[in-house]
Amino acid sequence: MTADEIDRCLDVGREALVQFAELVVNGERTRGEIFARARVEADALISLLDEAPESEKHKIHALLDRYDTLMAALVN
Repeated sequence: MTADEIDRCLDVGREALVQFAELVVNGERTRGEIFARARVEADALISLLDEAPESEKHKIHALLDRYDTLMAALVN
């Protein structure tokens, strides 16, 4: 994958992260539902690591850290 393709995937992941937070705050979905959806998104990001150029992997790891933070907050 190219750097531009990785950036597009990361943009989608960031948007999903914001939407997940909004759904929880607004009470539109349960914490469990959002946790499950966030886990799927995080797994998709992990799969990007195999295809990403080495120079782009730090961006993926940074977004994964944000997903981990969200998921930790959902279970606490």
